[in-house]
Amino acid sequence: MASTRNPSFVNVSGPLSKMPGGIETEPLTLERSPSTLFVRFRGPTLGQDDAAEAARIAAAATEVAAEPLRRVVLDLSAPASISSLGLGTCLDLRRRADARGAEVVLLGLSPHLQSLFATMRLDRLFAIEPDAASLARRMAAA
Repeated sequence: MASTRNPSFVNVSGPLSKMPGGIETEPLTLERSPSTLFVRFRGPTLGQDDAAEAARIAAAATEVAAEPLRRVVLDLSAPASISSLGLGTCLDLRRRADARGAEVVLLGLSPHLQSLFATMRLDRLFAIEPDAASLARRMAAA
């Protein structure tokens, strides 16, 4: 099924319960282009679930990306806040992407989340793009 956000991307998740591995949660969707994995978080708060859920999310994201990746985009445009568990999930996804040699980009951080990432100095660990147009320019330049 083609993604409604960008027709060149294939939605590999739909509900996560249909993903390989039988993950039965829907706090995110995963979309894949030939070289980029999009992890689109939904809901008002990232990390409101338990630690086991966060671990399954991170594992699912990297399992879906079985082929080589150049980039993992964590779309944080929907969540208005993030818990320590949500931050841990972002860091775990970054660690897994780094192990595969992929760049990790945070997309669409609200001013509150931008401030949080800067205060914790996590903005040094991630590339950050404010919107889809900026991300498209970054991807075209690479």
